[in-house]
Amino acid sequence: MNKLQLKCCKELYNSLTDWRGFSNFKLEFASDQLGFEGQLFFRNEDPDNNTVELICFKSSLLTLFSEGHSYLNEIILREKEFTNSWDVYYMTLGFMLSTPENKMILAMHEDCLLILISESADTRQILEKELLLVQALLTSTRNSINKSSSMWYLYRKIYLLMEQNNVESVQISLKYLISTFRNSAGLHVSNYYCWNTLRWFFDVIPSQQIKQAIFEMTKSFCLRHISDCSSWDALGYICCQSKEKYSNNIENYYFLRRRYSTCQLNCDESYRSLTILPLFKIEILPLVDEIVHFIDSFFIKDWTVYLCLLRIVITYKLYDAHFLQLWKGGIMSFENTYKQIKFKNGTPLVPNTEKDNLSVSNSFLHYGWKKIFLNRLEKKTNT
Repeated sequence: MNKLQLKCCKELYNSLTDWRGFSNFKLEFASDQLGFEGQLFFRNEDPDNNTVELICFKSSLLTLFSEGHSYLNEIILREKEFTNSWDVYYMTLGFMLSTPENKMILAMHEDCLLILISESADTRQILEKELLLVQALLTSTRNSINKSSSMWYLYRKIYLLMEQNNVESVQISLKYLISTFRNSAGLHVSNYYCWNTLRWFFDVIPSQQIKQAIFEMTKSFCLRHISDCSSWDALGYICCQSKEKYSNNIENYYFLRRRYSTCQLNCDESYRSLTILPLFKIEILPLVDEIVHFIDSFFIKDWTVYLCLLRIVITYKLYDAHFLQLWKGGIMSFENTYKQIKFKNGTPLVPNTEKDNLSVSNSFLHYGWKKIFLNRLEKKTNT
């Protein structure tokens, strides 16, 4: 097949990897627009916000899929051989944009990447472009891509390959890693696979500077997204990991490391052992004070925030924290003024007589969640 038949997939590759001078990349999808006929993408550079915006039109998705499907059918399925690793690699991109959970395509993509790494004299360039490409997909506005468990797992693999080939660095991680999680999480509430992958990176990256950056970004995100349960769960994990010491991410890291060690790659075999890494330490009391102040100042009535705080208090055994007595006093004063807070299925109820009073209704929910918090804490201390 003439290589020009993959020109659209190759244009996609070049478009998704041409943003190394910027910190952010926005891949957006839009209906076909007048004046852009025959054009796959529209590109806009915003130096003020250090961002590249790439708009993919609806017809472009079909064009890319059709081009990739034709190549897959005519070259690979019929001839049953990889005629050219780069061509097959480009072909997989045509599928990944529209069907990111296609396991066969993702396996082919990874196989081609490993072949290209083993054969290339410039491993750094291949891996850095792969990183840019996957990060562009993960921060796209297409739900099926940025919430794809397989795409997020591919992100882990790329990091490990970069580490093994001495490409990964603190500078690269700080420039791209933090913004990838922040931008992807900001697109959709409770992007579970995004935050689950963030926990993996937090555990396996050795740099305390990057761990600190992950913590600060997560905390900032949580304070701006009160109802995002996945982000608050991630914050609780980060804060408590030095005590809880969950090992599943470390085990997965070693699983992937062993897997790539069996490939014929020019890897550095002396890379680190995670068992000797220092745990990330957080000044937990100032953080607790900050969360408590946030709850009290904004009259928080979302359980996600309280649940994160509860996890921290229990993990660090802060059973004599000053705010606990203040909360008990506030609840008692509120119930003396109005009436005792009642619950249904573990949720505070607003009395029918107060439902038209927004301020009082919010207070019933606010103090109700505080009461649930204190009750759960009391049960924990008595066990």
